[in-house]
Amino acid sequence: MNSIIKLEKGGARTLQACQNCRRRKTKCPGERPTCRTCARRREQCKWPITPIAGGYFALLDEKPTPTSSPGAAPSQGTFPVKVDEPSAELIRHMCDIFFRAHHDVEFCSFIHRPSFEAQTYKIPPFLLHAIISLSALSMSDAEASSKYGFDAGLQLSDHYFQKARCYSQAAFDIPTVDNVQANLILALRELLASTGPRAWMYAGIGIRMSQAMRLGKEYNQRHLPREKEIRRRTHWACLLMDRLVSFCTARPMTMRIVSVNIQLPCPENAFIFEEDFRGPTTHDIDVSEPTQLELLACFAQSVKIWGSMTELFVNGGRRRAKHAPTDPEGWFFQRSTQMQKWQRALPERMQWSHQNYRRHQSLGQGKLFVTMHMVIHHTLCVAHQEYLPQLDAPALMGDLGTSDTQYDYAGLSLDHRDEHIISVCLHNAEAISSIAAYLESGSECDRAMLRSAYTGSALMTAASVHLWKQYTNPDPNDPMANYSIESARLSLNIIKSWRHSWKCAHAWTESLEMLFKLYQFAYGTNSQLSQALADNDNDGDTSTSTSPNPAHSKSPTESGADQSVTRDGSGYLDPHRVCQRLYDKMRNTMISPLESSATKKRHMRVYLSTLWQHMWTQDVLNGVSFDASFSDLSPDMLTAADGVETSAQSVGVWSNIDQGGLFEF
Repeated sequence: MNSIIKLEKGGARTLQACQNCRRRKTKCPGERPTCRTCARRREQCKWPITPIAGGYFALLDEKPTPTSSPGAAPSQGTFPVKVDEPSAELIRHMCDIFFRAHHDVEFCSFIHRPSFEAQTYKIPPFLLHAIISLSALSMSDAEASSKYGFDAGLQLSDHYFQKARCYSQAAFDIPTVDNVQANLILALRELLASTGPRAWMYAGIGIRMSQAMRLGKEYNQRHLPREKEIRRRTHWACLLMDRLVSFCTARPMTMRIVSVNIQLPCPENAFIFEEDFRGPTTHDIDVSEPTQLELLACFAQSVKIWGSMTELFVNGGRRRAKHAPTDPEGWFFQRSTQMQKWQRALPERMQWSHQNYRRHQSLGQGKLFVTMHMVIHHTLCVAHQEYLPQLDAPALMGDLGTSDTQYDYAGLSLDHRDEHIISVCLHNAEAISSIAAYLESGSECDRAMLRSAYTGSALMTAASVHLWKQYTNPDPNDPMANYSIESARLSLNIIKSWRHSWKCAHAWTESLEMLFKLYQFAYGTNSQLSQALADNDNDGDTSTSTSPNPAHSKSPTESGADQSVTRDGSGYLDPHRVCQRLYDKMRNTMISPLESSATKKRHMRVYLSTLWQHMWTQDVLNGVSFDASFSDLSPDMLTAADGVETSAQSVGVWSNIDQGGLFEF
C-alpha cells in the first residue's frame, strides 16, 4: 500500500502526494498514513482519493510510520494496528444503514452527506470502522454469513469494533472533528451492544475532544459554511449522546448546557447547499415561539429539556429532590412547565398527527419526527412517575414506619396523591403508546421509525406507568380495564422485536418482565399470587425467556465487562440497603436496565423475599391447609413464617423459585 515505487537506477518516485504537501507544492516522501514531512511539521496527514491499488479505501499501512528524529513528536495519524480493508460493497452497505437508521436522530446529521457520498474527501479510517461496527448490528445473520463470511451480524460488528477500538486508544489525545464523531458512534454501538459502562466512557472521550477544540463556541469564522455547520452539529451530537447515554446507563451527565453557546442546527437545505446561516442559540430562543425553527433544531431543543428531567430521575429522583413537584422554585416544576410550553408552541406542521407524520416521512424525516414526540412525551412522565403513590403492605408501614420510609427529601409523603401530576403522567404515557400502536400496526417502514434508543427508553417508562394504573386502580366494571395492561404488553413486545440485533433490547425486556412480576406479586390476591408463583414464568405475553441467540451469546467486547465494574457495594447499591417500600423497589428495577442480568436478578430476589415477609403477616394465606415441614423452607420464609405451618404446595413454589423457575435465579 506504500505509494513509493523504486526505480531501476536506485531512485524513488512518489506516485501521489498527501494533501498538505500538494497544497505547499513540496515533494512528499509518500509514507502512509503519515508522511515524514507532516510528522516533522506535526500536522495531520490527509490523503486524497487515489487510483492505486486499494483506491479510495487504501487507508493504512500495516506498520506505523517512524518519527523523523528521536526528539520529534509522534505522528498524529499513526495507529499501531494492522487493518484488513473492508470491501467497497461492505462500506456502501454499512453507510446506507448508518444514514437510514442513526445519522439523523442520535448524531444530529453531523455528516455532510452529498460530499461524503461523492467521495470528495477520504473517509478517515477511525470513522469508517466505527460506522461499520455500529451498522453491522442491524444486519441479519443470514446476510452477514452469505455476503461477508461472518456467522452473525454481531460478530461482524465486533470484528470492526476491535479495530475501531484500537484507533480510539491511539488517538485519545488527538482532538479532531472526525475523532469526535467516531467516538460518539462507538458510544452508541456499545450502548446497543449492552457492554456495561463503555458507552458512557466513549461518549466522554468524544465530549472532551469537542470541548478541547471549543466546538461549543462560535470560534469557527475562518471556516467555510459547510465546515462551520459540521462543527456545530458535531457538538450538538455530543450533547444528544451525553443525555441519552447518561439516562440509559444511569451515569452522570458530562456537558453543562450553559457551556453550549453555538446556534442550533441550521435548516437542512442550507447545510446541503453549503449556505451560510445565522440562527438562534438555545439560550436565545423563546420556548413559546419556535415557529422559525426547523425540525432538527426543535429536536435538539426537545432533547435539551428532556435531559433536565431525566437527570432528576437518574440522580436519585424524589429521594434527592429538595423541592416538592408543585414548588415553582423547584427544578421539576420549572422543567415540566418549560416542556409543556414548548410542546404547545410547536407550529402546526410539527404537532403530532398521522398526516404530519406522513408528510415528514415523505421528506425523509419520519424517524426524527417520531423520536421528537417520543422525547417530548417521555419528558412529561419520566420524572412524574416518581410521584405515583404505591399501595404498600400495612405490615411494612407498621414495622418500618420511619421518616426514610414515609417521606421523600422534600418532606412530602410517599403516599401523597397529586391528581394533576398523575393525570399528566398517564396522559403522556398513553400518548407514547398511541404513537407506538399506530406505527406498529403499519408497514415495515413504519415499524422501523420506532427503532431508536430514545424510543426504547420512552416505551420502558410508559409500560411502568401503565402497570401502575392497572394494579392500583382495578375496576372490573371499567370497559377500559384491560387497556393499561395491553399497552404495557405492547411496549414489551415492540422492544422484544429488537432483540435479534440489539443486546440492549434483551436487557430492557428482562427488566420489564421483572417489573411485570413485581407488580403481580405486590398487588395480587391470594389466588393471583399462587398462580403467579406456580406458572413457572411461562406466560408468553409477559415473561418470554430473554436468553439471547447462541450466535449473540458472548461477544468478546463484553466479555468481562460487568465482572469488575459494577457489583453490590462497588458501583451498584447493595440491595439489602435499598428501602423496601414498593416505590424504591419499582424505581431500582427500572433505573439501571442495562446492568448485568445476574445483578438485576439478585436484586429482584431480595425484593421478592422482603415482599413475602410482609405478605405472610397478612391474610394472603387464609384458608390454606398447612401440613409440611419447615425443613424445606428458605431462611427468608422461616423468618417471615415463624409460628405458621406451611403447605406442601407453598414449599414447592419456593423450591421452584430457588431452583431457577420464576426468574432463573
